[in-house]
Amino acid sequence: MNLRHKSKYIKLLVLEAARDKGFYGYSLLKSIRVETGLPVNPGILYTLLKQMVREGLLSVEENKVDGRRRKIFKLTEKGARYLNENREKLEEARKYLSKLRLAKKIGVLELIGWLLKLIDRLDELEPRQLREIECGINEFRLILNSVLT
Repeated sequence: MNLRHKSKYIKLLVLEAARDKGFYGYSLLKSIRVETGLPVNPGILYTLLKQMVREGLLSVEENKVDGRRRKIFKLTEKGARYLNENREKLEEARKYLSKLRLAKKIGVLELIGWLLKLIDRLDELEPRQLREIECGINEFRLILNSVLT
């Protein structure tokens, strides 16, 4: 599965979230972070939402809540047609989201975070620490190999 398909999944999941009653951008951001454990960049999400408004897939209404200006995004007729035309891709997107939830539940996403930290700090580690990490990685590699092959 390539990255372009995943970005289409995100688009479809955003449209589905807007289907019933719409959403505020921040509530969508929070929901994605909680459900997947992914550190979603607000700038990227809001850029996507603006693009989807320009494409006519979403509409946006501004209102004030507690004196603060808030935008609620809602599905348009064009967005509903797009969702309908892409039902199979939407089902794939739901399955992918389920995989992300499971990855979060069993610690895969946390492990990826630790591996990225490790890469950043490799040059700071002592030889003994590097050997310990290498042994742990080799054990983990054996487990993955036995499970996945």
